[in-house]
Amino acid sequence: MKINLSKYSINQKLAIVAFVLGLIAIFMGDPLKARIASVDVNELSMKIQDKSSSLSVEDMADWLIQKKSDFKLIDLRDEKIFNEYNIPTSINIKIAGLASLKLSKTDKIILYSDDNIASAQAWFVLKSKNYKSVYLLTGGINEWKEKVLFPSISDNATSEDKAKFAKMVEVSKFFGGTPQLASNDSTGIKAVPKLAMPKMTGSAKGAPAAGGKPKREGC
Repeated sequence: MKINLSKYSINQKLAIVAFVLGLIAIFMGDPLKARIASVDVNELSMKIQDKSSSLSVEDMADWLIQKKSDFKLIDLRDEKIFNEYNIPTSINIKIAGLASLKLSKTDKIILYSDDNIASAQAWFVLKSKNYKSVYLLTGGINEWKEKVLFPSISDNATSEDKAKFAKMVEVSKFFGGTPQLASNDSTGIKAVPKLAMPKMTGSAKGAPAAGGKPKREGC
């Protein structure tokens, strides 16, 4: 069946593309067993834009600091870059591998990649397989770096901005990041000229074998 994309918004078009790519990923992962679910494209495209289907990097950082463990954090990137750096407790599973994922349908699953595109594809894969609680980490690893590892503040920041930045400085330090202070900040500390990713403190591993329980990994 043909879909007339002209009637959809830009975000909805991206959602539809992600859905189609997600279905392709299902077949790539398990061509003999995969089945196409009956999906309302309009409904899912609206859900993926709904903030209730996403989690901010600030909230993710807060969960990790509080040592919450009622969720599975999945990194969709290539294994090589996953091993270079990943968000603490995450496991590495490519989109194609999601088709054979052995988790409870009610597990809380957080997905992230470099940005939102690959995560949206993975979101559609899992929702089409009736996983109930699937969320996107807004902005992915790029936003994690920008807001958690290397938060910054402008020269003309408001009092509210400064208060928020002060909190993120502590969060950044918790994860081994480097806060970026403006050159004319009241502390007199200049911005660090080169950003270095925090060192991994453990050996990151890829996805567990099908049917096995994911192991908690991270930096």
